[in-house]
Amino acid sequence: MNLRCNLCNEIYSFHCETCPKCSQKLFGELARDMNYLTDQQLQLAIHQHQQKRQPLGSLLVELNLLTWEQVTTILAKQKKIVVKCDSCRIVFNVHKEQINSNCAECNEPLRAATQFLPYKLAPFCPKESKNLPLVSNTPKNIFGHYEIYHEIGRGGMGRVYKTWDQKLRCVVAVKKVENISIDRRRFLREVQTIAQLNHPNIVRLLGFGEEPAYYIAMSYVQGKTLDKFIKEHPSFLDMIKIFQKLAEALDYAHKRGVIHRDIKPDNIVITPEQQPIIMDFGIAKAVDDTLKISHTGCIVGTPSYMSPQQARGEAVTHSTDIYSLGASFYEVLTGCCPFQGEHPHKIMLDLQEKEPILPTQIRADIPKELEAICLKCLDKKIEKRYQYARHIAVDLQNYIENRPISARKMTEVQKWIKNIVRNKVKYAVVTCLVFFAVLTIGYFLHITSEHNKQLQYERNAAVKNAQMTFAFLQKVYWKYELLRKDKNLVRSLKNLFGELERQNALSLTDEKSQEILWLYAIVYSLSDNKHERSKGFEAYSHFLSKFPTDARAYASRGIIHLRHKDFDKAISDFTKAISLQNKLSVAYYNRGFAYIRVKQYLKAIADLSATLKIEKEANSKINHHDFDRNNIYFNRGLAFFHTKSYQKALKDFDAVIKNRPQNMQAYLYRAQILENIYDYKNAIEDYSFLIKVNYETKLVYHRRAELYWKLQDVRWKEDLLKLISISGKKEKYLFWGDYYHYQKQFAKAISHYKQYTTYFPRKETGYVSIATALIQQQKFQLAISYLKKAMPLTQNNFDVYARIGSCYCVLQKYDQGMRYLKKAIEISPYRVGPYLDLGNCYWIKGDSKKALQCWENAAKMPSPQQNFIKKKILQIQAAIKEGNKK
Repeated sequence: MNLRCNLCNEIYSFHCETCPKCSQKLFGELARDMNYLTDQQLQLAIHQHQQKRQPLGSLLVELNLLTWEQVTTILAKQKKIVVKCDSCRIVFNVHKEQINSNCAECNEPLRAATQFLPYKLAPFCPKESKNLPLVSNTPKNIFGHYEIYHEIGRGGMGRVYKTWDQKLRCVVAVKKVENISIDRRRFLREVQTIAQLNHPNIVRLLGFGEEPAYYIAMSYVQGKTLDKFIKEHPSFLDMIKIFQKLAEALDYAHKRGVIHRDIKPDNIVITPEQQPIIMDFGIAKAVDDTLKISHTGCIVGTPSYMSPQQARGEAVTHSTDIYSLGASFYEVLTGCCPFQGEHPHKIMLDLQEKEPILPTQIRADIPKELEAICLKCLDKKIEKRYQYARHIAVDLQNYIENRPISARKMTEVQKWIKNIVRNKVKYAVVTCLVFFAVLTIGYFLHITSEHNKQLQYERNAAVKNAQMTFAFLQKVYWKYELLRKDKNLVRSLKNLFGELERQNALSLTDEKSQEILWLYAIVYSLSDNKHERSKGFEAYSHFLSKFPTDARAYASRGIIHLRHKDFDKAISDFTKAISLQNKLSVAYYNRGFAYIRVKQYLKAIADLSATLKIEKEANSKINHHDFDRNNIYFNRGLAFFHTKSYQKALKDFDAVIKNRPQNMQAYLYRAQILENIYDYKNAIEDYSFLIKVNYETKLVYHRRAELYWKLQDVRWKEDLLKLISISGKKEKYLFWGDYYHYQKQFAKAISHYKQYTTYFPRKETGYVSIATALIQQQKFQLAISYLKKAMPLTQNNFDVYARIGSCYCVLQKYDQGMRYLKKAIEISPYRVGPYLDLGNCYWIKGDSKKALQCWENAAKMPSPQQNFIKKKILQIQAAIKEGNKK
């Protein structure tokens, strides 16, 4: 029934006095008039409503601006009530004349909702009681007897639409098969087989057809796909229960001869009740039973979740689904796929030839039992996988009940074997070297008691070979961090050294043991055990006492000091290495890195620049250690950043991004540099890129919101609201405070900041934010008290000292202010503000020369006040010259 809106005169098809657009506007105005909302909150909500097309009431509840009771009160003013569908877990707000309506999703009768429900508020009207779909007067998009609402997904085989089934009178999902050559008889046979599946965790097949194109109709399932669900960080127990049900569903299908062939997180939907539903079940088999290459050049299935047999195009059995379920479980446990790559062919090659990284190496908190279950599913050999999907469900249930599981947990030896398989070349080289070293040393031990000249000659040859072997082994061991982290290899080397010591064949003072001694020193000094580490450094000391001019030894010991965060000793060793060999780039680079860690940035810049110069002269990449020129540019850019040499820092980070665009930290630093040189638009571009790739999301949203605010761009509101939506319940108070602060509603901002400090009393952020708002209100003494509360919570926070100093200066307590400003300059000598304030204090106290010195320091740094600073310097110089203080 079409009506005309009383307010805007538009035609609509609802039983209300106003159209939906005006109804939303009236809802907001009523909320404001009833003092539930401020004007600013209403304008913001309307702006969000227009962008998201989400009902205003639902949006306000989501933003914690209205309660459920307030929503129902406002709706009552509009002569509306809230009705619910318990089947779909959806609520509707309807006019009282529509109380006898049916759900637009499942066609079930709606009932009045008398209390708050964690249901979704529907963005559309329910159907009228006549069981006719309520739609607008726009032309309908019809596919057979299905009225298409919109597309909800697509894949390699076609598109899936949310539709209204005009025969069944309900909402269904229709998959339209596209771009695939179909054997009609096989299609009909397989679809009929799949239609007989009736399991609560398998999507129900409702129908199929050939006109106007091949299609399959399925139940429409509300919820999120598994890949989106895991981003909400569910507990291990929740995921175990989900996969237990998935395994049972697969076993049910396998018993009936149906294989899915494309199990993956994107094909699993999790309902609001956390019930998993397997989608697109059996469609791949129905479309192409022989699993040959399609005309698009892709094997049916998704490479990241394929079994090795499926990737090779072999006959596919139910074991393929078990492998794919294991790959999905791997992603749930670790957050990434077992095999990744830029090209599908690379992934399919890796999954046939390589072993996946152990889940516990990615996340140490993964239970060993779950790792064992996952890896058993992923075994390359079919006979070693679970033979039936129900066995997975049984093992998961056993884990929940603390009973033994059938999947064996991996021993250290098995993990080592898998590491070897994954890194065949490196381990082959190292194993051969160790084996050869053992044989050589064994032979050496055998002949130590012989005095025959021939045997002595052979002994010398054996020692020489052993030295060469250990020299090469030392280089390989030092170059590849993977080897240094391998516990089994480290244990083997320590056992070898122990045997040599027991046989008195390893002397710390024997020049012939030079290479063995060096490797001995490296292995033990990298240990976390204090006793072993002292043995390693003792070996270094003996080595350097015998070979005091060996610059490489000093450099390698310096790197080990660096690893143990003993920066002063590291710098001392690198300095000694450079004095012995002034072109040793590895010593310059690592000393530069150590200087950054101790905040001696100018020295760091000098060393890193020297490293680049040496490398350019040598015209070769650095290969002594685990860094390259991009690391040099990045660290030098970091040092430039801290010395406020922003243009030079920008140039270095540009070089890193050009050569290594996946370095997200470089983007973050570049954005901060652009922000500091007041190039806000380009900074926003970098922040937007980081948001797109989901890097440091909260920090980046916060920074971008502040820049939008500085540019007077209303999008700062969207960023802060997004930040609020992705933050925890307690953390939101800080960002709500910022939201009101930016609107100069300082009282509300302070109220939210104080609430934040009650939840996080050991974080300085809340106290500093309160002080900032108080400074805006010119309540300087109170601001100082909050800043002093922040002082013990943070070590040498520049902002805290600088703001306290500024507040004291405004209160004309110059001596106290100068003390805090000097401390701020000591913490960060490259910031403009404290120099300006300190210069003013000296000027007021009559010390013109010190005032001039402070302002001249400020002039060396980038600031939008440069013209003002230069004029001030000229005035002070003139005053000094004339002997006056103006």
